Amino acid sequence: LLRADRCTLFLVDKERDQLVSKVATKAGPTEIRVHIGEGIAGNVARNGAKLNIKDAYADTRFSPETDKRMGYTTRTILAMPIMDHANEIVAVTQVINKLNGTFTAEDE
Repeated sequence: LLRADRCTLFLVDKERDQLVSKVATKAGPTEIRVHIGEGIAGNVARNGAKLNIKDAYADTRFSPETDKRMGYTTRTILAMPIMDHANEIVAVTQVINKLNGTFTAEDE
């Protein structure tokens, strides 16, 4: 739908104040954990506002640690909170690397 390279779903782990995602790799599944408030997804989880990042490495909220660990280069990010029926944030979704250009207002 959004013509992007990857998409990540982070679930909120309230006990650890973290977001967690499972990633399928050639070596088998691995887990990504991000503290709420850190990185793009953590910022969205803390503030509840979507973020449309045109240049990940130019954004001070972006943490390159996951890129280094996964051998990937993030360029653009569209991140949004997912709310439950009580309007609590239960997850954050990130769409990564728009195939042609950057994410638009229509993508949001």
